[in-house]
Amino acid sequence: MAAGLIVGLAVGLAAPASAHALSPVARAFVDLLRLVAPVTLVTVVPVALGALPWRQLREVGGRAARRAALLSAVAAAIGGLAGLVGWLPAAPVTAAAPDSPWRAVTRSLDDLTLVALLLAVPLAWSVAWAADSARGAGWHRTMLASERLGRHLIEAVLMIAPLGVAALAAGFAATAASGAIGAMAGLGAMVWGAQLLAALTAAASAPLAGVSAWYVLRGARDALVTAFVTGSSAATLPVEWRSAERQLGVPPALAALLVPAGTLVSKLGTTAFLATLAVAALRWTVGDVELSAWMAATVGAFVLGAVTPPVAGGGLVMLGVLTAWVGADPGLAPVLIAIPFVGKLNTPLNVLGRLLVVTSVRSRQR
Repeated sequence: MAAGLIVGLAVGLAAPASAHALSPVARAFVDLLRLVAPVTLVTVVPVALGALPWRQLREVGGRAARRAALLSAVAAAIGGLAGLVGWLPAAPVTAAAPDSPWRAVTRSLDDLTLVALLLAVPLAWSVAWAADSARGAGWHRTMLASERLGRHLIEAVLMIAPLGVAALAAGFAATAASGAIGAMAGLGAMVWGAQLLAALTAAASAPLAGVSAWYVLRGARDALVTAFVTGSSAATLPVEWRSAERQLGVPPALAALLVPAGTLVSKLGTTAFLATLAVAALRWTVGDVELSAWMAATVGAFVLGAVTPPVAGGGLVMLGVLTAWVGADPGLAPVLIAIPFVGKLNTPLNVLGRLLVVTSVRSRQR
């Protein structure tokens, strides 16, 4: 996607008229993102959540859930403020892609995405019930098959993402003119600054839960390096689990319960990332951002950050949903997420936030 962004920017700056020729491709890609989002929320997310040991989580997970939710809320607020005050070109910028014949359909799919989000938790409970009940074997197989379908759809989007991002970037560059490259650099700095501030806030609050932030950071070193290199929560999970047990002294039973659960719902870095880019996209689309729209973006980042599917491309899908919800041009989402390295800190900060939470729960149990 980064390569597609670079090619699209170059084409848009060199030949602004090309943006019109590429606009059908750009809009089709945005429409595809809107089609994938509700499917993902009723397939991949429920199966992932349904695999959690909910009975045991009810016993010890309440404190972890409250602390994780607080850290995510702070990250969303910080990201929203960063998107509001960071530098952007003065003139509103759009993806320069006209409506497709399917625009009315995709607008209704935005509403279906909200319905799918409301159905995610009940479906997760149904998956958990089906896994434990002989009567639910057929439903369990159906949900597992649908989860595979959801993953395949995301993979298909990623396969054509370079072309879609290139078409969107061409329109972006043609509209933003010479400010496009500088805007990209500014957005990267905006996201990283918000994430750094969110991480520092989480670390500063650790002593209130009886935890030394330096102790957690030192014990999380292997997991953080793995997260930075791979950019994958799934690939980092075994290392994160081992770090919680061996380096941070979390009891094995507690680590086995909270680390996998946190991987699915506790995402400090992703939440700050979504809030920052959603508010920035809103500023570009409408200019002045009203308080209600800003609050919608930050609350939306808080909610969607928690349910971002733990698969490659999940952040792209959720950012497209969030920008559409708050009234920004959803065509900006793939362009913003394709900025080189803009999401590189998402997974490491997600890991750091989870280990801070898990260690604080262990500290309180002593």
